[in-house]
Amino acid sequence: MILNCFHRSHLTHALSVCDVYINCYFRKSLEHCKHVLVEFPVSTSAAVTKDLYTLANQKGVVLHEENIALLTPGFLSLKEQITEVKAKIVSGEISLSGSYNGWVEDFNKSGGPFCVNISLIESLYELIGEDIEVTNGKLDINDEGFTAQANLTSSKCSQLSLTVKRTKEKCKREKQMKFILENGQVIEETPYKPPTTSSPQQNNKPGLFMQDFLLYMDEIQGIKPFTYETRRSIRCMELADNIHHLMGLSPN
Repeated sequence: MILNCFHRSHLTHALSVCDVYINCYFRKSLEHCKHVLVEFPVSTSAAVTKDLYTLANQKGVVLHEENIALLTPGFLSLKEQITEVKAKIVSGEISLSGSYNGWVEDFNKSGGPFCVNISLIESLYELIGEDIEVTNGKLDINDEGFTAQANLTSSKCSQLSLTVKRTKEKCKREKQMKFILENGQVIEETPYKPPTTSSPQQNNKPGLFMQDFLLYMDEIQGIKPFTYETRRSIRCMELADNIHHLMGLSPN
């Protein structure tokens, strides 16, 4: 996790911390009226996440969860396509595969497969909407690694699934998003390919981390603690808790 803190009235004073056990650091920062930017997840449970956003609101400061996956050209293109479709979405699935890294497989530290990978739930939230509910959760752990699966539903699509697969054997990290429409059309996230020639505007466009940081600064200028992003962060962690409960995992 990455943490950046700015005092409400002194933006030149900053604190950066990189550590999984981070709640105590930025809780103190919020208590001392500092704005906070933290890499997802904000915490390992919905209760703590909501408590931290409530504290930020009470102190009049911004708590911003960084998630650059929602800013990639491929995801933004997918979101635009999903928004414009007229046919009913029959099913949707998001999957992520990769290897162990000493953290994701330790559920006591990471909070569980859909906490450390909360970005998958947040992607679904952005694409499908706020009224997502969990219907099932399953966790299979074996000698090779683990596979975590969740089934969800919403008014926009009744068959939604999330899958996280992590293996002890080293492998490439891969993510796939696919939605099938009633008319048979398949909409998928396609890897972004930079144009062979770029315009001056493209050359001047900031990278993904800077784009997210600029969103954070915009929030600071407006001082809007309970924004749409805040609701998304809290709700998606609630969904992660619900999935883990069905798996027999308890929130940390």
